[in-house]
Amino acid sequence: VPCGLGGLVAALALSGVLHSKYGSARVLGRETEYHHAHSPNRIPRLGGICIVGGFLTACLAAIGILEGAPLGMKHFWAITGCSLGVFAVGIIDDLRALGARRKLVFQVLLAMTAYFLGIRIERIQVPFIAEVVPLEGLGFVVTVIWLVAMTNLINLIDGIDGLAAGIGVMLMALLAWVGFSTAGGLYSMLCIGVLGALLGFLRFNFPPARIYMGDGGAYFIGFFIGAVSIETSNKGTVLAALAGPMLALALPVIDTTLALLRRGSKGLPLFRPDLEHIHHRLINRGVTKTKAVLTLYALSLLAMGFGIAAFAGSGRHIPVLIGLAAAAMVLALQWLNLIPSLSAARTVLKGHWKLRKHSRYLLTLSSWLGMEAERCASLDLLWADFRFLANKVGMARVRLRLNGVERSWAGLEQEPAPWVCKHLFSNVRLMEMEFHYPRSRFSEQEVNHITSLASEAWYKAVLTWEKAHGRDGVLTMEAAPAERRSRQTVPAPEEQTEGWQDAVSNRLAPYEGTVATEAPAASVLGAEPA
Repeated sequence: VPCGLGGLVAALALSGVLHSKYGSARVLGRETEYHHAHSPNRIPRLGGICIVGGFLTACLAAIGILEGAPLGMKHFWAITGCSLGVFAVGIIDDLRALGARRKLVFQVLLAMTAYFLGIRIERIQVPFIAEVVPLEGLGFVVTVIWLVAMTNLINLIDGIDGLAAGIGVMLMALLAWVGFSTAGGLYSMLCIGVLGALLGFLRFNFPPARIYMGDGGAYFIGFFIGAVSIETSNKGTVLAALAGPMLALALPVIDTTLALLRRGSKGLPLFRPDLEHIHHRLINRGVTKTKAVLTLYALSLLAMGFGIAAFAGSGRHIPVLIGLAAAAMVLALQWLNLIPSLSAARTVLKGHWKLRKHSRYLLTLSSWLGMEAERCASLDLLWADFRFLANKVGMARVRLRLNGVERSWAGLEQEPAPWVCKHLFSNVRLMEMEFHYPRSRFSEQEVNHITSLASEAWYKAVLTWEKAHGRDGVLTMEAAPAERRSRQTVPAPEEQTEGWQDAVSNRLAPYEGTVATEAPAASVLGAEPA
């Protein structure tokens, strides 16, 4: 009780302070990168501080209850120190992006540190029988992979307000129940303390969220779950201890697997964020964020039942439980119409395969636009380059609004009722893009795919331009045709060869388009324009 209440009060207090101080402020770093955020509002990503504050409060309470016994426990310090280490990696990334490779290197180093400090998977009990098999040297590899996988798996859940924190509460309850018989109940106390901290954090994270846990909070929870599940196992036979949390996390495991298959079949980078996760599908069907989170909570509770069964059976029937859990989750998701049935999966994959050419072409143009962003003297010049991209991928019209200034380009091919798709970016600056595509040449699926990549290409190019020039990108109030044809690297007049300006004009002429002055079209993809 003291640990749980301590974690709850500490998290509530820290969440309130962070929300009141940074709730309306711009948080630098990750907020300036292109990614699909939970909300279009500027919301601080520092909630991990609240969770860690609750954890440290629970540590102090546990030390007092156990009369200082944890201070002499090497494994207690190993779990605490390494968990705080991954939290530090995540919180730095929340403030200033480190990049996926650097984060992975730090995670592996901290997992290795935990192994050498005694947090190890040494033996595995063979399912269906009581035989225990020593892992020997393989235990090092298994331990590192397990800790790194759990660290990132919790982060993958964090795609909608309140989901990661709610599932974290379930996992902490499960580990607290398992750990009562280990080390005098120390790890149960710590898990209950983190459970209380997560409940306090949920007060500000449940939809609509006012604070996010960020990578710092997600990494801390994941690593802590992975380390405690190893430490609370019985004499190193950790198969049940590992399978329990993994079965409880069946929903994000299935969602991540489907995301990798989806991106691979479309020809996209495997770790590129998208808006096709299970929670996105629920919201796109008109379900509110609150109902979507509660639905996913129910699915996670169903999966947790199999995790409890794995613990209760001491890991003897884990293969059967894994199969039953996977089947139950897939059937539940199909019943909710969140994933295609097996009969429809072939059609879906076939449609994805058709998008691969668009992906390769747009990713190449995106790289080119990013390089041009470093050379352009103004954002208006960069917009001229984007018009070239728009023409090459068959757009009929593009409308851009950036900080109150609007630009519009129309190609030669116009139709009375085109596909219309909007993309809104408001993490740092108010930016809206509207794309028109002819229905006669493109399907709805192609339009969704192409416009998503094109809007991402423009957004990243703007950030590249701002980084290269050290100032915010601003469009001029009126486009200057003469300026659009110039470049920062234009030769001096005495160095220009005869006919140079004519060549530039001829090159850009097909992509000039016209400035659209009509009223905005409908904002929903597939809707008829007004």
